[in-house]
Amino acid sequence: MQKLSKIVFKENVAVLVEMFGDITKARENIMYETLKDIPDDIFKAGIVNLLKNREYNSNKFPQVSEIREFSLGRKKDELQDKSEIAKNMLKNAVCKYGGYKSVTFEDPVIHAIIKQSFGGWTGICKQDIDELDNYMKFEFCKQYKAYASKGIGLIDPILKGRAELSSGIEHRQLVYVGDTEKINKWQGRLEQLESGVNGEIKRLAESKMLK
Repeated sequence: MQKLSKIVFKENVAVLVEMFGDITKARENIMYETLKDIPDDIFKAGIVNLLKNREYNSNKFPQVSEIREFSLGRKKDELQDKSEIAKNMLKNAVCKYGGYKSVTFEDPVIHAIIKQSFGGWTGICKQDIDELDNYMKFEFCKQYKAYASKGIGLIDPILKGRAELSSGIEHRQLVYVGDTEKINKWQGRLEQLESGVNGEIKRLAESKMLK
């Protein structure tokens, strides 16, 4: 099979640079090595496809994985599947537990979306049924894909319900939604991340005090 020629590669990278900004020579070389198995005509069509249909990270220079997907097609839209699973999990939890109990989901992206869009668990549970249905139908999956693509950073491991907020007692009426092992796994990683961030902040504060 014909492989990607350097001439075609450079021509199309120049188009991407024009659209998204410059890249280093080292990154360009890595890109070529990881994309050179794609034939010229398929690669060119993929770049056009990317420029026409890219939805997320639209201002950032495309990753190699994106270029491959737009050139060769996705075997399966795993992100769409995950967003649908998360949407159904969230809808069921709102109906089943309401805003009284605190919740923690197996998927941390759900936490990020609820905090950003509704201010917290009690916020989404206060929504009008029709408004919530419309949000779930038209907005949730879009937000999920966006958050999953760009990353969510530090988030609240517990979405507090009214019982916990009013009493001040941590984890009161706490419900695990989904796989407990998955919840423990991502919250363990979160604790490590928070510890590292807090340690760095403390180190910087101490270094400034010594100056």
